[in-house]
Amino acid sequence: MPLRVAHILPFLATAIVLTVPGSALSAQRANAVADSANVIAWAPGATGCDSIFSGGARYKTITTEDVYVSVSLQDTGWKLRADIYVRNKGLDRLDVLPEMVSLSVVSPEPKNLEYQEPGQLAKSVQKKARWASFFGNLAAGLQTQRVTSTTSGSASGYASDNEGNWTSGTASGSATTETTIPDYAAQERAAQQSARNMQTAQDAVTYLYAIALRANTIGPGGDVYGAVFFERNKDPKLVLRVKLAATTYEFPFVRRSK
Repeated sequence: MPLRVAHILPFLATAIVLTVPGSALSAQRANAVADSANVIAWAPGATGCDSIFSGGARYKTITTEDVYVSVSLQDTGWKLRADIYVRNKGLDRLDVLPEMVSLSVVSPEPKNLEYQEPGQLAKSVQKKARWASFFGNLAAGLQTQRVTSTTSGSASGYASDNEGNWTSGTASGSATTETTIPDYAAQERAAQQSARNMQTAQDAVTYLYAIALRANTIGPGGDVYGAVFFERNKDPKLVLRVKLAATTYEFPFVRRSK
């Protein structure tokens, strides 16, 4: 049974730049997954189909003589995340490939959602953190504080005339000046926050690579788990497809409005 792993930090969103238009790549991916002579679709109560909960997430499962497939779909607030678990029950080895996983909108308007490659997502996370640190340091560098200083002093003197008369006196006073200097405390706080931002980003990248589904060949009795990310979408009806060997496993998902 798959173990649920915590969601990836959702504070970063960016467009993925590809050399081929995203819609074309998504269509190619969906076609490759759907191009199968044998399709097994999950349905409530159908033979080999089940629904379970693990770690708060709902998993839909399909069990055949040769394979056990379990999937869940979650909206992280950043991307759509599909958790995939496959166990090889057969006698032959089985290739589990992230490019053989696709996610499509069923309604209101059918379309294929773009796969989000882990390396590009990692760059997005790091870029977001660098920009946050840059603007934080820039703002701190512009902050100043006013320092007030007061200088005081006194002077004594006397005077006399030709008749022998004389007088003496003391004068005192103070002067206040204000000086504008950089706010070094703000700069130090910004530097500390920048370091925290970069560490958080690095933790997110490490986590992302740790959970991402990688290409694996699993032998009899072997299993593999991983997450596949797709562009975020709020349409209610989706279908997740996983192609293993010559069979495509389809899992419908209906999201309810909150």
